[in-house]
Amino acid sequence: MSQFATEFLVPKSFGTPQFVAQVIAWLRGAKQVCQLFEGNAPADLGDDDTRLAHDAESLQLRTLRRDADWLATGCRNDYADPEGRLWRTEAVLRALPGRGNILRVRAQCLAVETLARLEVPKRTHLIRMILEDGQVIADGAFTPALGPHLLSDDAAGLALAEQIVTGKATQYLPTVYISATDAGRWVLERRAINALARDLAGVAHVVCEPSRDFSFRLRDQVGGENVYNGTIGIALPGGGFVQRAYLGWSIPDAQALVQRVKAAAVTIRSQMPTAGGWDWLDLQDAILKQQREVDRNRLSDVENEQLWQEELALKEAQIQELQAELQDLRQPRSVEAVASGIGPSLARALKPEIYSGEFADRMRAAMDFCIERGPDAGWDKRSLAVFEEILDATAPSPELNELREDLKRTTRDGARMNAELKKLLARHGFMHKYDNKHSRMEPGPDYPGLESVTLMKTPGDRRGLDNICSQIEKNLGSGPINRLAVPLAA
Repeated sequence: MSQFATEFLVPKSFGTPQFVAQVIAWLRGAKQVCQLFEGNAPADLGDDDTRLAHDAESLQLRTLRRDADWLATGCRNDYADPEGRLWRTEAVLRALPGRGNILRVRAQCLAVETLARLEVPKRTHLIRMILEDGQVIADGAFTPALGPHLLSDDAAGLALAEQIVTGKATQYLPTVYISATDAGRWVLERRAINALARDLAGVAHVVCEPSRDFSFRLRDQVGGENVYNGTIGIALPGGGFVQRAYLGWSIPDAQALVQRVKAAAVTIRSQMPTAGGWDWLDLQDAILKQQREVDRNRLSDVENEQLWQEELALKEAQIQELQAELQDLRQPRSVEAVASGIGPSLARALKPEIYSGEFADRMRAAMDFCIERGPDAGWDKRSLAVFEEILDATAPSPELNELREDLKRTTRDGARMNAELKKLLARHGFMHKYDNKHSRMEPGPDYPGLESVTLMKTPGDRRGLDNICSQIEKNLGSGPINRLAVPLAA
């Protein structure tokens, strides 16, 4: 089973009539030929339990009420395609106390025939129609939209970006954060960003930061937990960044980057716990429980037995769904975090990286060394040709140049160098230690091969500061890697 699920708030004015009208409009405009409504006027769909079917497609609409109060309305649409798959879309609108109601939408691709090729369903057009009509209210700092949100380059924008990093910006949807490479520029073209935001509308907020200088200011506020220099991060409500993606070893171009981010955002949102929304089976369960309570004393034995059979069938369906979801969780996912671009299994087995992409950068440097010295060491031509192909098809991680620029910046001012270096090295695996004469930064136990860095107590001249920068770069082992990096601006 492949699926995606999302939920967000809609206004109190968006109730059962509006929901049913949107469902009808959505199905009538679907790509497949929908003949469910032939001979059925919209007024015929106003019952609390409506079922329609035609050939390979069916629709069920159900509403839960308590006395005169409306509690929830839902739909389930099934479409069996010629390739042995069942495409199922479920949407449940539930009344909530407070300023809005909550809409939960889930789409599934189920195998009807053996060896049917399953796909992750795309975001249903029903969500887009609701957003286009403005039937949605704010999710914390952002309102779900069909376009990206651009942060302002001021204190307010910086405060909002800090909320994203700390997981306080939203409640229902994750945030896709696109860091800047320059003022008003990103690794993706604006057209690609607009398309990404449109495809993820109602699933994730897409946010662009205004400039690279903004990244530096944000980094100082959040202790380096932000993404920068073109990296795209996905932040969870209450959890901050849980995925990072950038052009490099495993993502060679912008198109692959967009696909990786979209797949990761859909998977992350689908795996988030519900925040008050109901799935279709939750609605069915609530309707059956209410029916049993109301009709307990006036139903015949046969009717009570029928009601119990319906409940048993519902519980069996819930068990099957849970088993399918458990099976999905056991399968390897292509959108797992591959921070270093060297494959999830190897990444999990290795120690932490000094910076995101370090291991891939070192592997590229090792291949470059083999290409240069390999013929004299007996390396075969095929291996060297493969190494060249890999180097040509990949790029160094953006975090490498970010680290190099940070080192240049922190060793520029002797008066502030110690304080700045402490913060910088602490973000890259070092711990601050004191002894009787000097202040030192020692590598953590999970960073083998690094050596301690002794900090100067008094500032030196320009040459002395440059020497310190070079010594730290040598300690980090970035010298051979720098050969393949993009040259730094003077």
